Amino acid sequence: MKLTVNGQKWVLEGVDPTMPLLWAIRDLLGLKGTKFGCGQALCGACTVHMDGQPVRSCQTSLADVGDSKVTTIEAIAGRVAEAVRSARIKNNVPHSLGPFHPNSFRSSAFATFSSVERGISSTK
Repeated sequence: MKLTVNGQKWVLEGVDPTMPLLWAIRDLLGLKGTKFGCGQALCGACTVHMDGQPVRSCQTSLADVGDSKVTTIEAIAGRVAEAVRSARIKNNVPHSLGPFHPNSFRSSAFATFSSVERGISSTK
């Protein structure tokens, strides 16, 4: 089975195609930024982007991925990550939101990343 994550191509041999993408990302590829939360696609802790669209990786099987390109939080760096950090500080977003803190940053980062990819700017 072939998988493209953060621009890198992987070949996963002998893997059950019904395996959730979350576990392939974390356990097989070693990318630990995508988190397990509820396991029911409700909390968003496992959110990744598949061809630019957010999906819950705990409920997305490897077979569902097909030829799609997957982007995890590890790919969000540079000016996108800095823009999210700056906005959170500027707007006094609490640094500790318990178990949802990583998801809060992840959601903001992915939204900013998607906007930058499409050439949309939130500044005037």
